[in-house]
Order: sequence, then structure tokens, then C-alpha cells
Amino acid sequence: FGHYLALSSPEDNDISMEHLQQRNFTYIASKLYNKENYPTDPNSSEYKAIDFIAQEKTLKLESLRQRFALANIYFAMNGDYWIDSLDFTRPNLHECNWNSLVDGQIKGVTCDRRQVATYLSISKNNLSGTIPVIISSLMENLGHFDLSSNNIEGKIPSS
Repeated sequence: FGHYLALSSPEDNDISMEHLQQRNFTYIASKLYNKENYPTDPNSSEYKAIDFIAQEKTLKLESLRQRFALANIYFAMNGDYWIDSLDFTRPNLHECNWNSLVDGQIKGVTCDRRQVATYLSISKNNLSGTIPVIISSLMENLGHFDLSSNNIEGKIPSS
């Protein structure tokens, strides 16, 4: 069950899609940040992650922070150049399904029955850059975390 947010509604028919997405962006950012801390750089991974979420038709509010953190990993670590996208940022696909079977192993994200991410494995997938700090919000629930054999800099943020 849970609470869902309809990110578009019938009365929105008279406004442009760009205006609607900007309104959704502002609403989502308000759930993740204090107003003075909203991401404003369109090239930042945080901005791109919120923009991606703002294009969804509906969003389960309970998983907003999780979806944001996982989308942020994609944008912060050059997801466009990953060997396998693992369906990260596929519109309207729950983030618990951002995975695939590679050489008999699950690669990507899997969740428990409450739809909480418990497994994140993106090894040997051409990730590059610095692990975003927001990943620390996922760490307490992750029983498996593997980003090995990539071109990653810095330390794993702690929870």
C-alpha cells in the first residue's frame, strides 16, 4: 500500500510539460532538501536525479529517498558509459528492478519484500568518479554492497 504522489493530474492539461516537470522538480526537491539547499546546477548528479524522478507519472513517497540515492549513483558515476545500464533510470520501473542476470550473478539492485534495497552490486561495469555521499542513506539496509573493479575515487561514505 503506502502513499503515492500523482506527479501529473487532469487539471494540468493546460500547462506545458516543461512547466509541469519544473513543478514536480520543486516538489521532489522540497522532500529531499531544505529550500536554500536545492540543487541548482543542471550538470550535478543531484539535479539530474531529481529531474529524472520529476518525469515519473507516480511516485511512492516512502521510496523517494531510496530512488533518489540510486539514481544519483547512476548520474554521479557516469551511468551513460556503464557497460550494462541495469535499467537504472528506466522510467516508471521500480528501482528494485534495476538489475539483470550477468554470468549467473545478479548485478544491480534487489530489495526485500518491503521494497527496501538490500543488495547493490555494480562491479566490473565501467563506473567512474566519486561515490556520492547520499549512498550512506542506503548502507544500513544493504547486506551486500559491491562496486569493485571500476574506476572509483575516494572512500565509501559511512551511514
